[in-house]
Amino acid sequence: MMAVMKLTKRAVETAAAGTYFDTDIPGFGLRVDATGNRTYFIKLKVRDGAQRKPTIGRHGIITCDQARDKARSLYIRARDGFDPMAERQANVGAATVSELCDRYLLEHSEVKKKPRSAQGDRDTVRTKIKPAIGKMKVKDVTRADIAKLHHSLSKTPICANRTISLVSHMFTMAELWDLRQPGSNPSKGIQKFREHARERYLDKDELGRLAESLDKFQQRYPYVCWLVRLLLLTGARRNEIMTLKWEYLDDYGRAHLPDSKTGKKLLILPTPAIKLLTQIPRVDGNPYVIPGRKEGTCMKEPKYQWAEIRKDADLDGVRLHDLRHTFASTAVSTGASLPIIGKLLGHRQAGTTQRYAHLAHNPLQAEADRVAGLLDALLQKPVRKHGRFRIALRGGGPDRRANGLGDMGSEDATLL
Repeated sequence: MMAVMKLTKRAVETAAAGTYFDTDIPGFGLRVDATGNRTYFIKLKVRDGAQRKPTIGRHGIITCDQARDKARSLYIRARDGFDPMAERQANVGAATVSELCDRYLLEHSEVKKKPRSAQGDRDTVRTKIKPAIGKMKVKDVTRADIAKLHHSLSKTPICANRTISLVSHMFTMAELWDLRQPGSNPSKGIQKFREHARERYLDKDELGRLAESLDKFQQRYPYVCWLVRLLLLTGARRNEIMTLKWEYLDDYGRAHLPDSKTGKKLLILPTPAIKLLTQIPRVDGNPYVIPGRKEGTCMKEPKYQWAEIRKDADLDGVRLHDLRHTFASTAVSTGASLPIIGKLLGHRQAGTTQRYAHLAHNPLQAEADRVAGLLDALLQKPVRKHGRFRIALRGGGPDRRANGLGDMGSEDATLL
């Protein structure tokens, strides 16, 4: 059955099985099958004379008015040369964001990034990017889609910003691989969340409690306790100590790290750290100072052991990385310069060490107080001669004349 009628909500819902065309929009129609399913479509003639009959949607999922608006839009676009079949065929071969992620990890992260960074990319892709936009076509992703992803991670602003940075670089590579038009990166213009860097330092009392807890757990978790002590005594990054091999140590109190976050690094080992290393037993067949459970491996991050130790020390929220901050803050408070601290920590950029600059206030304040105190004590007892203050000099000679004081008597050269 084929008929022509005004497609309205009432007409659509009461129509019997058959095909119906609308009286207003050319080609706009409704198909009702024997089971009662009602589907909107439009019959178009494209520029080369071929006919297309794309489906608009099923009644109930979209309304009659929505189907009418879409049909009108398709009709107008078809007159301007739009071919829905050509677009569908293009979409069939278009890459999805999930496919872009896989290619990025394989051809970029795995090849050009350090293993730890590549693992971070894999985790972000698996837990953040693919669940949100993985099924979308790369060419269809808009700035609104990226903004929605960013906002969904607002409770963890640092994670949100890192995710968007990764997405941005992925879409830059997508342009390079001709998966998107040049200059169309949808991440451009996304304003990142303000980040508040964690700067947690252990004070004297906290270090005392930590020392007691380390002594308590030494027999239970010996290598974890040695790891914690080495991190605190060297200011090294966690991974630098966990992957430290005995062969990296020389006879001059240094460790030659072949790789670190900033590349090759010479780690200075203070005397207490060297003394501690002499107490750590070597495991036969294992090259690492802090060995792992499996033969020949290094220790992985001791999350649960550290959580137990810090809970016992009442150090909730303290990370192993905060021991590095504690080392740096202690160095600043004892008067070490920021460039020296940067060298000890292995910072590549001077700006990275600048985060500790505010900690230098206390030693500076103490020194300023000491100097000002000496001057203030002298100012409390000035000696006035002939209506003006005299400069303190001792002895005579040509220097007195050079300073304009040659005509002063011995009583005039008074020490302030």
